[in-house]
Amino acid sequence: MTFEQELLALLPRLRAYARNMARNAHDADDLVQDTVLRALSARERFVPGTNMRAWLFTILRNRFFNTVAAHGRNNVPLEDAPPEALVTPPAHEWAFRQSELRLALGKLQHLQREALLLSVGAELSYAEIGEIIGCPVGTVKSRVFRARQELAALLDHSSTLEPDSV
Repeated sequence: MTFEQELLALLPRLRAYARNMARNAHDADDLVQDTVLRALSARERFVPGTNMRAWLFTILRNRFFNTVAAHGRNNVPLEDAPPEALVTPPAHEWAFRQSELRLALGKLQHLQREALLLSVGAELSYAEIGEIIGCPVGTVKSRVFRARQELAALLDHSSTLEPDSV
């Protein structure tokens, strides 16, 4: 598989992770675009045969934190929010559950949420996650486990969290 093919194949996972980090589609798309541009410009530094997925997620993660550090969160007072931001989509069960999940994910500690999203959302291995966030595999496993426990408690679905499912 060529560099470009592998990069294109990873775009959906990068976007899913970026969307959870940035919390809106527009910023997530910008983040993925910036990640791809940086990866293409640093292509000569990528060692063929190594883990491109971990390399790209590391770039994305670093870009996100650099952007947050440089600009901070863009919080808008409610009275200044655009009208379309105040519209609630139809109250379908799936939309409610998704909203409930997003709120619960937002309540997790940042390090736990990040490990969980990389594990479940991006389907990365514990070793890849450890490489991306710079910590041992055991720490990653602990963060993912604790995030799952906390998420289950927040969603009041503790019966779905059996030791074998982790």
